[in-house]
Amino acid sequence: MVDLLGSEAFDAHIEDDESYERHRHWALIVYLLLLVGYTIFAYTSKNSVHLHYL
Repeated sequence: MVDLLGSEAFDAHIEDDESYERHRHWALIVYLLLLVGYTIFAYTSKNSVHLHYL
């Protein structure tokens, strides 16, 4: 089936530098978005968020 798709088998233990850097880049972006989101929406006495914050 892998031959039909034209791709190689994936080995989780072997990564090239490009995929490692891509994963690291997106992990950093997700972390920063979570950090900013928790900082902006830290007021937790209500369960709703005002529309002008979005």
